[in-house]
Amino acid sequence: MTHIKPIHEKKTELLPLHVFMVSTHHQQQPCDRPNGAPVHQILFIKEGEGIFHAPDRTVTLGAGTAIFMKKGYPMRYHAAGDTFVTAWTSFDGPAAEGIFRYFEAEPFSYAPLPAMYDRIRTCFALCQSLASPAAVAGGIYDMITAYFTTYNACACPPALTKAKQFIEDRFQTDISVGDVAHAAGISPSLLYRLFKDGEHTTPTAFLRAVRIRQAGLLLLSKEAPPVHEVARRCGFSDTAYFCKVFRAETGTSPSAFRHSHT
Repeated sequence: MTHIKPIHEKKTELLPLHVFMVSTHHQQQPCDRPNGAPVHQILFIKEGEGIFHAPDRTVTLGAGTAIFMKKGYPMRYHAAGDTFVTAWTSFDGPAAEGIFRYFEAEPFSYAPLPAMYDRIRTCFALCQSLASPAAVAGGIYDMITAYFTTYNACACPPALTKAKQFIEDRFQTDISVGDVAHAAGISPSLLYRLFKDGEHTTPTAFLRAVRIRQAGLLLLSKEAPPVHEVARRCGFSDTAYFCKVFRAETGTSPSAFRHSHT
């Protein structure tokens, strides 16, 4: 037996968390949920690779990856090759939303977490031994907190690095927060959180600072292009707006900045 449902009592749904089903070995079939699943799920890839399509990104994930999918969030996933074996736990409960808010959880996320399989097996064993729903609730709580603690520790810094590099490479073009988030492989809301925690600013303010820094270098270069050309090269379509932003960031106008450094 690789799938199991825990026992349920009349009061089970009063518990902070409750498990609906656990699987330790599932030959994963294509799954298409345009309206999302009715319950939350933590899925672990045991073998092979899967392609996951979320509204804001498409990613290919391999063995050893743990994945969180929030109920009601549109998702579609399928094998990337001949093999796609998963293990998973589906759950819900009145405490779930509070836990998600505490960890600032995204509706879809993933992290390298090989130890997640052991936690799924522990939850399976509790259900198999006919443990009380309260004991099973403790197992799923441990699984959820382990997942989000690991995700926040190891998945976020690389995404922030990708986002910053994307801005540095594309500051001359018309890019949006959505473009930056897509390049980093995360959602816009997570992007804002990463910049807040890691840079103490917003993605928009970071982009603006990069543009003004590059504008200052152009203004002082030997080429000395006119102000309207500096604005264009630094991603500003309106020269007046560029001058306003430049003054706000440096305390002086572009022309005065040039003259004061020559």
